[in-house]
Amino acid sequence: MFSYLESLKDGRVNALYSTPSIYTDAKYADKPYAYWTGYFTSRPAFEGYVRVRSAYYLAARQLEFFKGRSTSGPNIDALADALTITQHHDVVSGTQRQHVADDYALRLSIGYKEVYMAYQQCCCNCG
Repeated sequence: MFSYLESLKDGRVNALYSTPSIYTDAKYADKPYAYWTGYFTSRPAFEGYVRVRSAYYLAARQLEFFKGRSTSGPNIDALADALTITQHHDVVSGTQRQHVADDYALRLSIGYKEVYMAYQQCCCNCG
């Protein structure tokens, strides 16, 4: 592959063999002293929030299966959609900007509230 890329010689590609020191010396930042350090160090609270909402979603999904899917009213779709969005590579790595993280948290909250309302309906109607 490197020999093919070397043969292009038009300057569009700069390929090199990397080393651990080259990898660790690379710093990603969008402004001075604002490094993108990653998911587990820069957004641990958000990671926990996604995990809790994911567990809640899985429980709600099982409940919906046993109860039967509601054709109208609240359901688990909004939370499913929000959890899907949180699997985007910028969210998983923690490199999204703050306003984007806030939007994802809002979507998770809205989805959680809808699932909670669906749960309340099930408990009132199934009992």
